[in-house]
Amino acid sequence: MFRDIQLAPSLLAADFLNLERDVRLIGQARPEWLHVDVMDGHFVPNLTIGPPVVKALKQAQALPLDVHLMISNPAEQLDRFLDAGADLVTVHVESSGADCGGGGGLPLASPLSFRAQRSAVGESLDLRLVASRPKIPRQARNDSGVDGTVGSGVDGTVGSGADGTVGSGADGTVGNARRTGAAGGGAPGTSPSVECVEDPDALVALIERIHAAGAAAGVALDPGTPAAVLGPFIGLVDLVLVMSVHPGFGGQRFIEATLDKLAQVVALARTARADPLLEVDGGIDVRTAPLVAAQGADVLVAGNAVFGADDPCAALRAIREAARQGQR
Repeated sequence: MFRDIQLAPSLLAADFLNLERDVRLIGQARPEWLHVDVMDGHFVPNLTIGPPVVKALKQAQALPLDVHLMISNPAEQLDRFLDAGADLVTVHVESSGADCGGGGGLPLASPLSFRAQRSAVGESLDLRLVASRPKIPRQARNDSGVDGTVGSGVDGTVGSGADGTVGSGADGTVGNARRTGAAGGGAPGTSPSVECVEDPDALVALIERIHAAGAAAGVALDPGTPAAVLGPFIGLVDLVLVMSVHPGFGGQRFIEATLDKLAQVVALARTARADPLLEVDGGIDVRTAPLVAAQGADVLVAGNAVFGADDPCAALRAIREAARQGQR
C-alpha cells in the first residue's frame, strides 16, 4: 500500500539572487516541503547556505522546511538549524558515525547486538522510542501527518554476511575513521561511504536532540553506503533519505542502483515494523520519478528538473503525476 507522493523542491537549484521570488512561485504548485541543502565544503566540496537563510525562509513562507545537513560536524551545528525553524532535519550516517576501520564499531547487525554492546559498557539508554517524546507541532506538519511517530516493535533485523570491512581506494581518513570514497567528499561522482557505524551513540544522540526540539528526524545514505547500515536505527527515525547522486552538486545523472537500495530499505523497515517516510534526492524528473515511486519512495526531491524548467510549477506537477503513475 503506497502513501500519496510528497514533493520537496530543492532550493539548491533556485535562483539565490531571487530566492524569495522562486519560493513563492513554487509554492503555487503546492509541494509538501521545501528541501534545503546545507553543505559545508568539508563533508562535500560545495558551499551553500546556513541558519540565517533557513530562518529567513521560515519567516517568509508557510511550507515545512526539509533541512538536509551535508556537513562534517552535525553535532556542533544541529541546534542552530533547529532554532532557525527546521521542521525536518536529516543527518548523514557517514558524517555522524564513521566506519569500523578504527575498531570497536557496530557492524551490520541487528539491534540485539547493539543493545548488548551498550549493556556491556554500562549504558542504559533505551533505543525504543518513548511514548512521551515531543511531537512535531501541528503547524509544522504536512497533510500526510508527518508527526514523528513510527511503528512499534523495532527489531531492525538485517541480512547476514556483512563483515564490516571497508573497500579499497581513497580512504578519506578523518581522525580514526577510515572511509571509502573521497576524503571530505570530492568532485561529482565521489562521496564518502561507510560499511558500518563506529559510534552509534552519536547518531542516536542526534536523532534524540532533533525529536526533543519537536522536529522530525531523518538519516541519509550516500550512494556507496549499504542500506543495511540503517538496521539498528530505522525504527528511531521519521524519514530515510537515499541519495541517488553523489551529494554536493545539482544536475547529476540518476544512479540506477538506487532502485535496488530503495527496495532494501523498504524490506528493512518491514522487518523492523517501522514506517519511516522514504525520500530520494538526485536526478529526479518525469523519467525517474515513477521508477523510484514503484520501489516505495514517497518523498521526492527535485531541483534542476523544476527550477530549470520554463514553468517550474508545471514541471513539479508533472513529476507528481509521473510518480503516481509509478505507484499503480
